[in-house]
Amino acid sequence: MGTAIIQSKQEEVLFTFNPNKYSNGRSILYTDLAKKLKEEGKAKISCLDKEDYREIARSTKFDAAVTLNFNKKLEGKLSGAKLIVHDTDKFRDSFMNYLMEEVVYNNNKNLERECNNPEFENLAEFNLNRHLYLLAPKKTAGIRVPRMYKHNDITRKDSAKEICENEEIPYPPTITELHKKKSGIFGMIGRFLGWKIYLKHIFKTNGKGIYRITSKEDFEEFIENKPEIEKYIAQKEIKIPTKVASHFRILSFGKQIIASGIQYNTNFEYVTNGEGSRILPLMGPNSYRKHSKIEKEIFSAYCLKSRETPKSIMEIGMKAAKNASDNGFQLNGIDVIRSKDGKDMLIDVNPLPGIGIVNACYGKRDRCPPKELVSMTAEVISTCF
Repeated sequence: MGTAIIQSKQEEVLFTFNPNKYSNGRSILYTDLAKKLKEEGKAKISCLDKEDYREIARSTKFDAAVTLNFNKKLEGKLSGAKLIVHDTDKFRDSFMNYLMEEVVYNNNKNLERECNNPEFENLAEFNLNRHLYLLAPKKTAGIRVPRMYKHNDITRKDSAKEICENEEIPYPPTITELHKKKSGIFGMIGRFLGWKIYLKHIFKTNGKGIYRITSKEDFEEFIENKPEIEKYIAQKEIKIPTKVASHFRILSFGKQIIASGIQYNTNFEYVTNGEGSRILPLMGPNSYRKHSKIEKEIFSAYCLKSRETPKSIMEIGMKAAKNASDNGFQLNGIDVIRSKDGKDMLIDVNPLPGIGIVNACYGKRDRCPPKELVSMTAEVISTCF
């Protein structure tokens, strides 16, 4: 995850949640980077407040007059922000806590009904995302692009295939909108993908929501246990040259590549950010460090001629970074796979990436403490300006 270097004291980092109260989990990096910028006098920090949440709750009911009024208020708040940080989990925590406080302390009967509606927080978040996307293009981090604009969003796995085809970015054989093909889906997967596939949730990132399927029976069991098949895509499993799970990881800020390497994991069949995940750096001073035995095997298996990211991989990363940046995603983790027969393909663009790769490429020790990692990331990102 990340934030931007703010060049003017008048500009600010705006959070959709309270960064002091809800800065655990994935939002830590956004919060810590923003705080560091504030300490250096480069930024202000503000967040949506209770009044904003009240307006979000009211406008979520799609009252035209209320929505227009909220639009004007939000536009005023967004005008001074350099970056708007939205974290789904933390926003929902903040928003629902506000609703409960209104119900408990102010006896708000209207909101009490909404608290009992399991879909209300979904509607509220989609409503806020729509406002953010339309009012602050190219300033956002972490939002979901509204459905009507999903064809622009390369971070959504159900639209990435079409975008890659239009922009001539190689992409693995993929079937989207599985629910619309349900009656003939078994035959379609068998013919076009084979029965070694990955089912991927269209919104989830960082290795979550990915299921490996190795037979028709596996797929039948998945459908029985996961009724939300419309939220998944099916993607052909690509054979890779390494013995361990691996792919190329590129970290972009705006349209620039700031770190790259090979992410590998000896504990999983699919690379995740979990236990055992490591980076073989291909950028920065650490790309020339001594390789471990397994890294030597990876380097050899990929037939790398130098300790730099292959040109074809970088070209895919640059195209993906440009598309993501043009549509509002400023910090991205771009995953590219190289098949056993040497074909490079984009497999994922993560709009809320981990930034351990910065440490792998530029750090002075294997695992930087969080504060040092934040400082280093801010310094690396500042070179983009």
